[in-house]
Amino acid sequence: MNLLLNNDLNYKLREVVNSDDFFWKDTNQKENWHLICAAMDRLDSSVGYINNHSNYSADENDIILFFVHCSIIKDAISQVSKALKIDCSNKENIFFKYVKDYGIFEKIEEYENYRGSKNVADDQFYEYLRSLIFAHPSETSYSIPNRIQNEIQYSPYLLSGRFDFHNDYKDSIGVEIYSNKREISHICISFNDLKKYIKNKHNKIDLIINKYKIIVEEFKKEKKKRKVNRKQDDILILKEIANILDERYLEHYDIDKLIDDLECVLTIKNNYKNVDIYRNQIKKIIPDLCDAIDAYDCDAIYEICYELLYARPKTHQMMYYQLEKIFCYLNDDGYGDIEWGLIQAEAFSKEFAKKWVTIKPYDMSFKEIKLLVNVACYLEYKEQIKERKNE
Repeated sequence: MNLLLNNDLNYKLREVVNSDDFFWKDTNQKENWHLICAAMDRLDSSVGYINNHSNYSADENDIILFFVHCSIIKDAISQVSKALKIDCSNKENIFFKYVKDYGIFEKIEEYENYRGSKNVADDQFYEYLRSLIFAHPSETSYSIPNRIQNEIQYSPYLLSGRFDFHNDYKDSIGVEIYSNKREISHICISFNDLKKYIKNKHNKIDLIINKYKIIVEEFKKEKKKRKVNRKQDDILILKEIANILDERYLEHYDIDKLIDDLECVLTIKNNYKNVDIYRNQIKKIIPDLCDAIDAYDCDAIYEICYELLYARPKTHQMMYYQLEKIFCYLNDDGYGDIEWGLIQAEAFSKEFAKKWVTIKPYDMSFKEIKLLVNVACYLEYKEQIKERKNE
């Protein structure tokens, strides 16, 4: 089935808007955040309706609903393009032939460009037709193109089908027009031309997508200028990395965990040796983290930290459940079932963790518990890899 409107444009728009937290965290950009989110949701539903009802119908309700969804698409694109300061007006001249047919458009000073260069003719014509068809069915003064002083127009009913006065219009739709200053008149257009208009309007999403891409590229180009100062203490380097990620509106949860693991004060001397092994591995990856930051490579940051923070050795079946509760519940903010987290930490300490570290959950800070859990997982993981290589 050939769809009238390209759904991929909606997907691509949502993809680029969601590609960077910058759009909803930056002070300037977040002013448009609710607008673009509302526009994308409306576009999805209205494009779906148009694609499911693109065959001609002479039914008045079908015509009105088709116009309603065309207008939602048009207005969504127009409002977003206005906020982004780009021109998404239709200039394809689809409706110009109708302008020539109807006297109401003749000899209008502000429409001379409309009739000559045909600049933005389609949008102006559509707005007038919309006001007659459904937007203002009883009073359309604001949109009358050649309004006589104090003129008011009324639209009593829609026209559809094939008319003697427009034999060349296939599948026509239109309106009867009453005016307090003119004779009764009408405007009719081909349904296919209306479909061409909304298709061209919807294709303007490409301009919005490109604008968002440019905004992201310019933001990254500016933020990439700041490089990490590597001539300082390891912890200070990590804190600067976290600060740079903040400026880029990126998460730095993994970096914060590395800082905690380096800063945490140990309470049991027997843990020093293995914790030092783990901490030395953190220090070894710091140059790679600096390179990733300087290259604006966000994915690399996660990959570099992964083995140290998320190593999961093959072990007893309850380990993953225990780790989930330890890291979810043992937080200083008090959120979650702390007691259950401590119980799971106690159970974890009595399994393979005791091979590497001593954990006393009820006598330690949450940060120390998590550090020792990371140490145990990392060292067990590395040992298992070594054993597999020696098999």
